[in-house]
Amino acid sequence: MAKYPILSFASSVMKVIGVFALFIAAYLAIYQGIIEPLQPRHGFGLEDVVEIGEGLIVAMTGLGALAFGELVAILVNTEYYLASIDNKLEKWARQNTVSK
Repeated sequence: MAKYPILSFASSVMKVIGVFALFIAAYLAIYQGIIEPLQPRHGFGLEDVVEIGEGLIVAMTGLGALAFGELVAILVNTEYYLASIDNKLEKWARQNTVSK
């Protein structure tokens, strides 16, 4: 079991939010900004440029959320593995001490 379950949960939530934001960004930038203006009776206007910009901003936010979630997960796992290595070293030291 994880030593920091709340941080592990927060990391997972951030990853889910990041993926969800990337899907929204893809919809905004690709469909609303590029595909929809190519439809008949629709021109490429300023609002389409704004939608592409919004998609890029949401994509950057999503990537930031994913990166932050991964960073938290890496830090939690690093602490867990360092603690287990420390415990193993202490056990080895106790077994290999020379008593007088």
